[in-house]
Amino acid sequence: AERGNSDAQYNLGLAYARGIGVKKNVAEAIHWWRAASLQGNSDSQYNLGILYATGANGVHQDLREAKRWWLLAAAGGDALAQYNLGAMYANGVAGKQSYCEAKRWWSKSLSNGFRRANMALQDLNRRVRARGLTCR
Repeated sequence: AERGNSDAQYNLGLAYARGIGVKKNVAEAIHWWRAASLQGNSDSQYNLGILYATGANGVHQDLREAKRWWLLAAAGGDALAQYNLGAMYANGVAGKQSYCEAKRWWSKSLSNGFRRANMALQDLNRRVRARGLTCR
């Protein structure tokens, strides 16, 4: 991890977050996940998003920061980050509500294998039709 291996940094962050083999230390987890994230590690980016979205383990809840990390993870193909972004856009969390952006992210999530996105898309399509909206 100290030599810059992003997978090792991710795993060390996970160990600190869960207290596996080391004393649980969320600040250390964040340190290692940030290091891995800067190298494009989407698992670390996703986990940082979760910490900021939930405000868990003493982390200050910051939905805009969560969205920022999930955008990076989603760009790397992370289906769960894509799903979460869809939910944020559908509900106007940490920014303007956009059913079209929600549809775009949920479609990507489904394409990347997250089946729950299908139900979200179906519900969204019903809402869009009921309001007479269209998405390109």
